[in-house]
Amino acid sequence: MSYPALKLHHNQPYLAYGEVVETIGERYVVSVQSGEVDARVALSCIVQPEPGDLVMISLDDFNRCYVVAVLERDTSREQPIGITFPSDVTMTVEHGGLTIRTEDSLQFGSRKEISLSTEDLNIHATNGDVCMEKLSFIGKYLGTQVEKVKIVGNTLDTVFKRMTQKIKHGFRYIEHHEEVHAGSSRYLIKETMTVQSKNSIHLAREHMKLDAEQIHIG
Repeated sequence: MSYPALKLHHNQPYLAYGEVVETIGERYVVSVQSGEVDARVALSCIVQPEPGDLVMISLDDFNRCYVVAVLERDTSREQPIGITFPSDVTMTVEHGGLTIRTEDSLQFGSRKEISLSTEDLNIHATNGDVCMEKLSFIGKYLGTQVEKVKIVGNTLDTVFKRMTQKIKHGFRYIEHHEEVHAGSSRYLIKETMTVQSKNSIHLAREHMKLDAEQIHIG
């Protein structure tokens, strides 16, 4: 049994140079040698075309036209190059690392969330500014080594099971009232302890003891 040969109609596209005239939504008007054509951006062309760009387009007999590459752009306009993706994008480096370098600024922006997940995170900078309405830090260990610390705020609340401070010189200036609630308190002073006040009241429910080689009152 023999079958008749199928007639295949090949729609072979061809490439041409063109210049972007204007943008209409997601479509582009491109000027070619034969006139102007209406084109869309191919998925592989990640550089966003702009009016005045020299581009390469793909055309076929069904009037399908795509911008497949942006070839040249007038750099005197100082217009930034835009890279656009229509949906989610995943970049994977199977072997080796990924390095991004810039001679000027590097900015990351997102309307919702930016997440970083890694085993080790290193940040090196000469100056830094962090502006947040709310910041939460959860970890097992926090170690800092700084030359000078300055904190300005309205309230400060700290809750610890144990706190140890080692200071060579300490000064506290309290404008109004200071109150300490403790189960017991002990002060060990090597040299001299001086307490000066306009009025001094010491209350003890059971015992009050003063023990020294010399006691001067008055």
